[in-house]
Amino acid sequence: MKTVQEVSRLAHVSVRTLHYYDSIGLLKPTQISEAGYRMYDAEALAKLQLILLFRELKFPLREISEIVNGTDEQRNRALEEQIKLLKKQQAHTENLITLAQGILLRGTKNLDLESVVDWMIMTELSNNTDCAWRRSTYFTKNPGEKLVMGPVWDFDLAFGNFSKDMAGFDTWVSTSEDDYVGVTWSTYLLEDPEFQALFKKRWEEKRSELLEIATEEIWENYHLLSRSADENFQRWQILGKKVAFERFDTKDYPTYFSQMVYLENFLIDRAAWIDSQVEAW
Repeated sequence: MKTVQEVSRLAHVSVRTLHYYDSIGLLKPTQISEAGYRMYDAEALAKLQLILLFRELKFPLREISEIVNGTDEQRNRALEEQIKLLKKQQAHTENLITLAQGILLRGTKNLDLESVVDWMIMTELSNNTDCAWRRSTYFTKNPGEKLVMGPVWDFDLAFGNFSKDMAGFDTWVSTSEDDYVGVTWSTYLLEDPEFQALFKKRWEEKRSELLEIATEEIWENYHLLSRSADENFQRWQILGKKVAFERFDTKDYPTYFSQMVYLENFLIDRAAWIDSQVEAW
């Protein structure tokens, strides 16, 4: 039997998350000790492993609960479907690797570096974890022209709206060296003095303008959408609740207004962190 602290270290998941899984009935401790500590046996650990797998695959907790508490047939069917999907994603990733290797072999003569700089600035300022070489990353190529980075899109897991951001925003999202992304060729770009100079120059040119436009858009759209937001949150009681991939401290922002304040502060803090990195170059 293992304590909740031991399980937390072993599974690389927070004690807070384990308590939350207990509270919603997703993963109950095997027993409670006389001292009041949650204890987990091997069967509970195996169940947690399955839960974390489906969380990594972005399943909602409700669906995960149905799978892990369902029959072996339901669980195996869900796993088989995900294996098929992962194989497709693997093929897509291998194609991206081939593209990146080709660019490295040819150098940057056929790549529009200015478009790469702009793409990385937008990706980094928004902390767009979904776009950072994971899946929603695109290039554009017109006949006779250079390869252009973009368009930039897919912001549902950006601007601090992702549970994995709980640790903070003090890393380059486009060069994350985790087990999900791995080392990308943008890692090497940000180590290149020429690219650093291009990034720094462009960032210093556009930083104030980007923040000014973003702030104006936040509050203009806040007022424009307030009535719709009121009706939406009356219909869907999700304010202050974690219902998908949001940060675990969503409860600290229980109103539409407080979430807009969070968004504005996020951009200011993120820009300040980028400042600190650029100044060191």
